Amino acid sequence: MLDGARLERLGRGIPSETELKTASPNDITAVAMTLEPDRIVASLEDEQCIEKRRLVETYQQATASFSRQLTILNERLGTSPRDEYDSLRRAVDTERVRSEQARLALEQHVADHGC
Repeated sequence: MLDGARLERLGRGIPSETELKTASPNDITAVAMTLEPDRIVASLEDEQCIEKRRLVETYQQATASFSRQLTILNERLGTSPRDEYDSLRRAVDTERVRSEQARLALEQHVADHGC
């Protein structure tokens, strides 16, 4: 199990091979949750504007994709050639950035629109 500091680093960037080798599937799920979707999303059952719903869905899809890429990278540690590993790391970083951008867009909308 990853400690809080290692989990926070894992959620902010590309984890080291050692961190991924010691990460469990629960750790990888927790990384995606470090982006705090519950704090932002709250409840889709409340009245919301259409744009907020769209941004929430985009954010949820982005965090799920980030989590999937981390899982793939973790599964292939130590078994893939270096060039494949580097490609997988880039894919993880791309998805992490995409999820962060989606979160920021949602937060900005909520701040601007007040919904």
